[in-house]
Amino acid sequence: MAPIAFSTKYRKTMPMKNGLVLIVADTDAAALKIAQSIPAGADRNVFAVMGGAETWQRVSSEAASRPAMPDSFVIPANTCEQGKPLQELKRNKPWLEPKSK
Repeated sequence: MAPIAFSTKYRKTMPMKNGLVLIVADTDAAALKIAQSIPAGADRNVFAVMGGAETWQRVSSEAASRPAMPDSFVIPANTCEQGKPLQELKRNKPWLEPKSK
């Protein structure tokens, strides 16, 4: 199977970045062993993906097919009052992720 896009092959000597660390391995046991060897902390969460690359690809493709932002939403004038909303957003085109600096 081809490597997962944006993945990094694990080496014991590699520095670990803070944030979310997902471990996908050839076996569940290997993923758990690697995940347990990486120290978690206030700025780092480490998870083993059970089911390997096949599971990761299925979940990520399903997540990618669902929009992260709704097409529209309403900001009410006051949540306790009835009547016309203060503002209403309607999207005419798909939402795009902001560009990273």
